[in-house]
Amino acid sequence: MRDYGRGVRGICGTEKKRAVGVETLKNKMKEFDLDLDKDVIAVTTNEASSVKFSRCELVRELILHGFPRPQLENWVCLIEGESSGRTDVIGGPDSDGSYDHGLFQINDRYWCSHDRPGKGCNVLCSDLRSENISLASKCAKEIYRQSGFDAWVAWRHECREKLPNIHHCGI
Repeated sequence: MRDYGRGVRGICGTEKKRAVGVETLKNKMKEFDLDLDKDVIAVTTNEASSVKFSRCELVRELILHGFPRPQLENWVCLIEGESSGRTDVIGGPDSDGSYDHGLFQINDRYWCSHDRPGKGCNVLCSDLRSENISLASKCAKEIYRQSGFDAWVAWRHECREKLPNIHHCGI
């Protein structure tokens, strides 16, 4: 069986921390007399395209994207293990030189392309790192359809025996 995912641990940021980070950057740019209008737009645009989901936010998003309720604990565990709930994570390189993308850490060797939509999910890898998780969800469901949860390393190592409690999320 192939490894389509890769365990990734990231530093979890919040919207408040991002806003503070941008303000700090603006202050530093003033110190060095840099053009705020031109330079900060790129930084804030990049920051705005990522999301860090809490466990319950993740449950709600998965339900909205049609994931079966009996599988939610498995999907939440997989996502927390692979990307810590972040949509912008790029993991790798893997031993074969490939990289894993987004919330579900979907591998670019098998499932996505960089220059135009393609491979198993017929999607751009950058689309898998969007705050809109529709394409990433569709691709993850296709991977699951073909290989089950075993396709993801984090699920095999962290979730097979112990799933997170999501009952406090009101589902």
